[in-house]
Amino acid sequence: MTYMKSEIYSPAASPERVGADGLNAFLDFLLILAVLYNSNSVWALAKDQFSVSCFVLLSISVIYYSFLCFRKCHRSHYTIVPVVVISSLTFIMQVAIAFVHDGEGLLDGTWFQYTLIIPALLGIFLIRGKNYIYKFFLPRLINLSVIIGVSGIVLWFLACFTGLPPTSMTRLMWASGEEIDSYFGLFYKIQPITVAGMSIWRNTSIFPEAPMAAVYYGIILALNVLVSKQKGLKNIIALTIVLITTMSTSAYMYILVLIFAYFSNKSTVNDLRESKIKMLTMLLTATFLVFVLICIGVNKITDSISGMTHLDDFIQGFRIWKDAPLFGFGFESDDYIWQEYLSYYRGGLGYTSGVLFLLIHGGVIALVMLIVPLLAWMFASPSKDSTYFALFLFLILLTVVVQNCGVFILCLSLGYANYVWENRRLRSEWNAVRGNRDISSTN
Repeated sequence: MTYMKSEIYSPAASPERVGADGLNAFLDFLLILAVLYNSNSVWALAKDQFSVSCFVLLSISVIYYSFLCFRKCHRSHYTIVPVVVISSLTFIMQVAIAFVHDGEGLLDGTWFQYTLIIPALLGIFLIRGKNYIYKFFLPRLINLSVIIGVSGIVLWFLACFTGLPPTSMTRLMWASGEEIDSYFGLFYKIQPITVAGMSIWRNTSIFPEAPMAAVYYGIILALNVLVSKQKGLKNIIALTIVLITTMSTSAYMYILVLIFAYFSNKSTVNDLRESKIKMLTMLLTATFLVFVLICIGVNKITDSISGMTHLDDFIQGFRIWKDAPLFGFGFESDDYIWQEYLSYYRGGLGYTSGVLFLLIHGGVIALVMLIVPLLAWMFASPSKDSTYFALFLFLILLTVVVQNCGVFILCLSLGYANYVWENRRLRSEWNAVRGNRDISSTN
């Protein structure tokens, strides 16, 4: 099957097609804003509106998908089987875990996203087509994220170093639930830190803490470096600065990993065989990267309360999971865990790792939901980009609770879409080869 290229971007586009282009951009813009809203942003977490953000993302995804089905009905049948399969399998897993736990958690938000939102996004990607998603949708997601990130940097600088007064106050339902300073809703004063004897605020952008900002902008940087067909250097620089100003250990780790992936992908196997200098450079770079990551991890653990807390989260979270490995304790089990494992759990602050969070609440069955699309990313394409991106997403999942993060959900949907696209391409090539053989045998 040959992927249909978008027909609306020709230089001599008609007024109708220009209008369609504008409508496409508008729909993309709405979906991107919904993803941002649902990515654990302050916009959603203020006044405890996370469930609202899930509903908004679902509504826009379903409306977008329905519109595409109506407008391109001749292609919508390509999406029916993948969408129904993903939705059905996640629903079956949901029912199985709920059945084991006496029906609890059947309407949990995690399943709401994986049973409804991921299939809707998958349908959008499949109808839009690989060419459109990689050349237009993803660059739009990256560009809008960069605009918000750069705006946050400017406001962060003004707030920290010029005493710019906030424009409003916002009560954040996260951790302490205190009121925080808001700067036009594009930067929030949340986490102070001491650097070189001077107290400043970490750049958390529109997120409730620096690690959350690092996760979002780290994924966007990875999309820009490894996935998008338009790899803008300005965007890479801007996103890197955003990550640096979060003053988060995880942000620095993401930068190092992505730099290594970027330069590693620049050199092919043949190049490395032909050039000992390149091979030596890659070896030294990998060694330096591993050394820096080990130093960061050791310093984080030994020199900070936060590091020790995260380490304890891993150790104790693993101990909790071992008591219910297959189905976990259920998605409404927090009260039980607080009572039975009080010394093992930091009430209200989570488990640090998305992997452990899923294992504790849904066991191996729940974790499968996220592992499958990550494997789809890894095996959907023979390119190193897909493998690096899948490993990067797994690194984030292992170290941060992101199973309900909108941008992470979007990447999982794109992993499924890539798998479908690759299967169709391989099937098309096989049919073409078989057809040529039949013609040859006839001749």
